[in-house]
Amino acid sequence: MSTVLSLAVIDGEPRVDSRVIITELGVEPRATRQLIDKYSSEFNEFGPLPFEMEVGRRGQGGGTPIKYYLLNEDQAYFLMTLVRNTEEAVELKKRLVKAFAQYRTRSQSLPEPAAPRPNTITLDKDEYIGLLKTQAAYWKGKAQPGRRLLTTEEKTRIKKFHAQGLGSAVIGQRIQRPEGTVGSYLRRLRIGQDR
Repeated sequence: MSTVLSLAVIDGEPRVDSRVIITELGVEPRATRQLIDKYSSEFNEFGPLPFEMEVGRRGQGGGTPIKYYLLNEDQAYFLMTLVRNTEEAVELKKRLVKAFAQYRTRSQSLPEPAAPRPNTITLDKDEYIGLLKTQAAYWKGKAQPGRRLLTTEEKTRIKKFHAQGLGSAVIGQRIQRPEGTVGSYLRRLRIGQDR
């Protein structure tokens, strides 16, 4: 597999979901979580070690919460030093290096934003159009109380949670919107109808 891994940016820092690493390595999730827990003080030397809980899926609903970590670059590399060098591990190490390098290259190529004048808001054309669409959706929602379009903030949060590997139901709970609305938006993203 040679595709670049997707990273989530949290507080301006690129991070990789430990579930992605577990999946790519093809190892037991519990063993990897125990490994991170065992060496948590070492992981914390490389920065804060944020984690989230996700409820596992069962046929009858509910489930046991599953802990996963959001590892920064150094933490991800440290974890990779703790696993054996199987073919999968070597390939994953290579892909992690490429993903973090690609993030650095992209973030360094962004121009420095101009300092805003006092009491002004600077928007580019796409942001302005998005703002107008949000306002139109708001007023349309007032006219049709049963149906409300996603706001730009909600769309951003959906993309962030989806990049972390969360499903429509969990994302819907987190942003307090129906699972169908979230799923519909994710489908539109996949076919390129929405950005």
